[in-house]
Amino acid sequence: MSVRKQAAKKAALTRKHRAAGIKAARTRKLREAGRKAAVTKRRREAARKAVETRRRNLRTARGIANRESASIRGLTIRQPWAELILRGRKPYELRSWETKYRGPLLIHAGANVERQNALAMGLNPDNLISGAYVGIVWLTEVRPHSRKDARLLKKNRAGFGWFPGNFSWVLRKPRRIPPIKAKGKLGLIKVSRAVLRRIGKLPS
Repeated sequence: MSVRKQAAKKAALTRKHRAAGIKAARTRKLREAGRKAAVTKRRREAARKAVETRRRNLRTARGIANRESASIRGLTIRQPWAELILRGRKPYELRSWETKYRGPLLIHAGANVERQNALAMGLNPDNLISGAYVGIVWLTEVRPHSRKDARLLKKNRAGFGWFPGNFSWVLRKPRRIPPIKAKGKLGLIKVSRAVLRRIGKLPS
């Protein structure tokens, strides 16, 4: 083979090598670009899922808070009985009806004060708050009113005797709150979130 043919063959091989190198470089760049695009896509997807998760958790938290606040109940009790509950002398509220509700119960002092009963229990009726939420207790049990319950109330000067057919609402952890003026209602009262915000942390 002549020198000229050998040089031409060598030049052709060089061009092929260069073309192959260029092609390989382009392939590497495309792969790198694809890898970066995939990483970016994964990061964007992860960020989107994180945002959705935060929003979902926030909606869930708000929903729980709304359900909890909507489930809290209040009960209107005339004075002096409301005051005796807050003093711990009356751990049972007597009612003629039962309830399945358990948990925090806001004590609403009724508008009327039973003055003679207040005096009989050793309280000054003029010092009793009425027509307002005055405290919080925890309703733990509702059971038939017993003679034992009646004896304890009588011992604490918080009752007059046994009343068969009634139910003892067992009240725990009484806590006094700054009075919040409100109207009373029959039965369990659905307490608004506006009232709860003024009260602060509930007992547990």
